[in-house]
Amino acid sequence: RRKKRRRKEVCASPALQRDNVEIEAALASMPPEASTKPTILENLDDPIPAQRAGTVRCVILSDTHGRHDLIPLPLPRGDVFFHLGDVADRGNLCHIRSFASWMHANCPHEERVVIEGNHDRNLRRPSQIDIALEYDGVATLLRDEAIDLAGGRMRVMGASWDACEADDYGALDALCRSDHVDMLLTHYHPYVKGRGKAWRGSRNLTSLVKEHRVPLHCFGHVHWGRGICADIGVGHEDGIMVNCATAGCYKPVVIDYCPLDKRVVMVHCPCK
Repeated sequence: RRKKRRRKEVCASPALQRDNVEIEAALASMPPEASTKPTILENLDDPIPAQRAGTVRCVILSDTHGRHDLIPLPLPRGDVFFHLGDVADRGNLCHIRSFASWMHANCPHEERVVIEGNHDRNLRRPSQIDIALEYDGVATLLRDEAIDLAGGRMRVMGASWDACEADDYGALDALCRSDHVDMLLTHYHPYVKGRGKAWRGSRNLTSLVKEHRVPLHCFGHVHWGRGICADIGVGHEDGIMVNCATAGCYKPVVIDYCPLDKRVVMVHCPCK
């Protein structure tokens, strides 16, 4: 009984509580190489951990379909903000313009990058939406091209919806052959064996990621498939794929990436 009482008193001591805070701060300041496996956080009540030193923090939305006002504010702090397509619903231009204004007002991140989804166009009147013009001065639109972010530390490649729809990633393959790519953005989803219908997407996309050993692939499109795949398969055991679809959850995905080690350090993707 005495031992139990003493243990209780020790646990409640202010000195030990201060030590715990110092330990947490030390962990946050530790270089990414101190741990080999990424921290995976998928529970809805998991807090976003402090950013590790030397990493690039990515804050990601996808498939908001005109409901971006449901995203809790303020957004998580980070280095780069991404939206992976389907800002609009059924080609609604008002949704795109509203999101551009929302992004300008609510994204404090130094850089913003967007790609297009299948709903970000008007099938009946294709010329009605000039998505590059709508995002001009607010975010960088990637269409089968790559860009260096975070002071040149992280190379990010984004696919056009035309490439996704045709299932032709030749332009992206050429970009990968010319230089290392840290992160791939697509609206369409990949194929991963054994992960169910939500992951039965493009085999060509998965082959691209594996062949060029892209450390991080983020996408959306399948709303109910939100989640993380940290086991892509033989040949690329260290790669991470993340379905960042926001519809239904309305919480951003937060990813810490280490440019020095070319690997993901932490993924916060609430989905359970």
